[in-house]
Amino acid sequence: MPLKLEDEYGRPWTASANLGWVTLITVLTVGAAAPLLGIYLSLWIRSKGRSALPLICFSAASVCFLLSISLGRFYPHSQVLGYLDDIDPILWIVAAFTLRHEVQRYYKESEGWEIEIGPFFTFLFSALYINYCLNPITFGERDTTTALNLRK
Repeated sequence: MPLKLEDEYGRPWTASANLGWVTLITVLTVGAAAPLLGIYLSLWIRSKGRSALPLICFSAASVCFLLSISLGRFYPHSQVLGYLDDIDPILWIVAAFTLRHEVQRYYKESEGWEIEIGPFFTFLFSALYINYCLNPITFGERDTTTALNLRK
């Protein structure tokens, strides 16, 4: 049986989690949960038939970060380390905005409405904010039963 990336309503499993818990887990893992959340949300949106670009960017940012830590330990003055340190935050920002774009396109094309995912908070909080926006409580004025294709 394949692993399901979503709940019974078609949302990612993490979307129902409280923002406080997600933030606490991210802090307790010294930030390691944020790229994992980004990769998971990218896999979820990819399973909806969207682009793999967010997945590629979050994965590449994670690999760059791990390589940067490894090279920094053994070759602290390496020129490659400088390049990795420059590329990693750019990849992270590109990943967040491509994920935002794919989520917005998915909801517009499949549900017929535009989900609010602000660019300022996407820039600051990346996958944490996008996950927060996918929570049905944060859908705002829109009736969540309609947004999730639930029968009343």
